[in-house]
Amino acid sequence: MNDETFDPDADLDLNEDIDDQVDEIAEYEPEFSSWMEFAEKFLLRMYPCTFSGLKDARWNKYWWRHFHAYTRIAALWRRYEQLRRDEPDTFLETFLRHHGDYHMDRLMREGDFFSHTMRKDQESYPLETASYQEGPDQGVDDEQSA
Repeated sequence: MNDETFDPDADLDLNEDIDDQVDEIAEYEPEFSSWMEFAEKFLLRMYPCTFSGLKDARWNKYWWRHFHAYTRIAALWRRYEQLRRDEPDTFLETFLRHHGDYHMDRLMREGDFFSHTMRKDQESYPLETASYQEGPDQGVDDEQSA
C-alpha cells in the first residue's frame, strides 16, 4: 500500500470487529457441559460395536480411571466445542476425520493399553524415565540439541 491510497481517517474500527467476536463467543453455549457428558452422550456412541462384539471390543469400560484416556477425551470435548462454534456447518466432519478418529484409534488399536485391559481393568503406569541431571557428561549439550 502506498501513502496516496492510505487514508488514516477511513472507517476502520478494529475494536468493533473484536467486540463482535467477543460477543459471539460470550453467546456461545456448549452442547455438552463436561467431558464426561460429551463422552457418554456423543463420543462413545460414535464408535459402536455389535452386542456380540462387545466382549472383543478393545475398550475398557473404566476408561475414565486412566489418565491417558480421559485426557484425550477431555481434549476432544474442548476441540468439538471449539469447532462447533467456529465451523457450525462443517464442524462434525472436521472433528471426526481430524480429531475423533485419530484419538479413538490411538485408544482402541490392537496391542495398545485397552486391548490388554478390555476384560479386566488394570492399573496403568506411565512410561519410565531416569532423572535428568544437567552437566556436560550427563545429557545432551545445548549445541547438539539445537
